[in-house]
Formats: sequence, structure tokens, C-alpha cells
Amino acid sequence: MKFNSTKFFLYAGLLYSIIFFSCSVQAQQAAIEVLDDVVITKTDYNAVIKVLFKRPIAYLSHSPESKGNTINIVITLPGTLTRSGITTLRSESIRVNSDTGLTDIVFENVSNTSNSILLYFTKDVSYDVIQGNDQRSLSIVIYGQN
Repeated sequence: MKFNSTKFFLYAGLLYSIIFFSCSVQAQQAAIEVLDDVVITKTDYNAVIKVLFKRPIAYLSHSPESKGNTINIVITLPGTLTRSGITTLRSESIRVNSDTGLTDIVFENVSNTSNSILLYFTKDVSYDVIQGNDQRSLSIVIYGQN
């Protein structure tokens, strides 16, 4: 049997392309379809904005600390495929019409290790951020709502 190097390299290149592009699609899939829904409940003086996710998330931090018109919540997506050679800059958003002043919730995949949830308000709000027990939700308590 004669070894045909041209045919070998052609098949090797084809196999490499299939593997590379399938990994690329998986990495991009990790950065889309993260946000699921938003549920807002109000009490006499406070409101709770519950952001629901389609996959588990891990809350890391938020800024500013307790008051502002934009809240930046830093999260990770545990268990998702990441490759250092593939950058996925994706975002998705949910438009909100609420008397809490909340207008938009945006997920941004900043890098393979950093993701943000941004909440945009029409006014400054005082708040706390709490991760849900199910790892698929965040609760943002807005104080002083009437």
C-alpha cells in the first residue's frame, strides 16, 4: 500500500477544521442564552428584582457598592467550555417596563473568565445583591420604593 502524503494532509486538515469549528461553536454557545426572565415583586417600601438564568451562575461582586443608576454585577458561568484562543464577545438583554426605574438588564460576555450583568435605572437607587440558593438566580433588593 502506497502512502499518499497529499491525501493524508488533506484529511488531517479537514479533521482539524471540523474539530476547531465545533469547539468554536461550543465556546460561543456558552456566551449566549444566559438570561431567562425577570420577576419584580414589591412590598410597601422595597422592591425585589429577581433575575433568572438558563444556566448556573456564580456571583462574584458588584459595583457601585450600594447606590447608583447602573449596577454592574460580575459573575462566572461554571462548567462552560472556554478556550484561551477563542474570544466570544456576546451580549443579550431583557427590556423591562417597571415603576422601580429599571429599564434594561444586559448580559455581557467580556472575556473567557469575566461576565457582567448590568442593570440600568432611570434614577439612583439604593440596593443589595444576593445570589439565589438555586445558582440560577440573583435577587437585587431596591430600598425606598413607594
